[in-house]
This record gives sequence, structure tokens and C-alpha cells, in this order.
Amino acid sequence: EDDEFAGRFEAIDEVDVRARVGGYLEKVHFTDGAIVREGDLLFTIDQRPFQTSLERAESDMKIAAAQVDYTKKQLERARNLVTRGHISVSALDERQNDYIAAEAQLPGARAPLERARLDLEYTEIRAPISGRIDRYRISIGNLVEPNATILTSIVSLDPIYFYFDIDERSFLAYARDARKRGVSLQE
Repeated sequence: EDDEFAGRFEAIDEVDVRARVGGYLEKVHFTDGAIVREGDLLFTIDQRPFQTSLERAESDMKIAAAQVDYTKKQLERARNLVTRGHISVSALDERQNDYIAAEAQLPGARAPLERARLDLEYTEIRAPISGRIDRYRISIGNLVEPNATILTSIVSLDPIYFYFDIDERSFLAYARDARKRGVSLQE
């Protein structure tokens, strides 16, 4: 015995692709309806502001590292001079304090550098899953808001769910038949 029912396919995974950083959309790297793989480049946001932020953060990091080196050398000189009696112990304490302060500023300079690298990386929007991609919903040249603008969506292809609705009369008939055969039928 067989019956026909209308049904629909539904993807197991579906993702709305959004940007993590804001900026002007520079490039679209796919065609509408294409099959994409996880990690494929989909969009590029203008990278110039993020590149300059990275360069500034790298410069700040170099300055902080140079300050640590300088204060360390000054502290070593002060230790040598204090043993000979050429400078006071308070001058040694000042140089030691300068060195400790410079070392404490180093992680503070490292954090903006890592953030700038991450932001630059986020200007390239990649596919989070493999599947079929929708059309792009924002055109080149438009401003993309971080975490707000939906750029496109992707649905997975394999495996996939299939849903269908069955009328109550048919369901009850199948349930009766299943009970006769000793099979449990779950709704």
C-alpha cells in the first residue's frame, strides 16, 4: 500500500552571514546560488582603515618594547653604579620603578595590537558552513554595520530533513494497521 503526500525539504543548518566589523563593502566573491565550502571567501570590507589601525598598534607595541629595553638597561647601570657609590639608592629605586612601569605597559600595548589584527582579519568574511548560498543582500559600496547587516545566508545540503503533513484520517488508518501488526507508531 502506498500514498502520496506533499512535503518540503529543509536544511539542517542555516546561517545568516553578518560582518563582525563595519565598513564599506568592497567585493563580493561568489555568484548567487553557488555551492560554497566552509572557509570560502564571500565578501571583503574596505581594509584600509583597519590596516592603518594595525600599523599604529604595531608602532605602539614597538615603542613599549623599546621602553622596556631602555629602562632595563638603565636599571642595570644603576645597580652597577650604586655598588661603587656613584649614585644613591633612591636613584636606583626610581629606575627600578621605571622598569616595572614599562613592563606593566607592555600587555596594554599588546592587546590593541591583537585587536587590530583580529579586526583586519574580520574584513574578509568567510563561509561558516558548507552549503548553498543565497543571493547577496547588500551591494558593493554600501555601508555594512557590524553584527547587524545580513549579507547573505547559507543552507547546508547534506544531510537534509524532509517534512510532510499527513491528514488525521490517514494517520489513524496507519496507526490501526500498525497496532494489528504489533508495531508502535509515534506522532
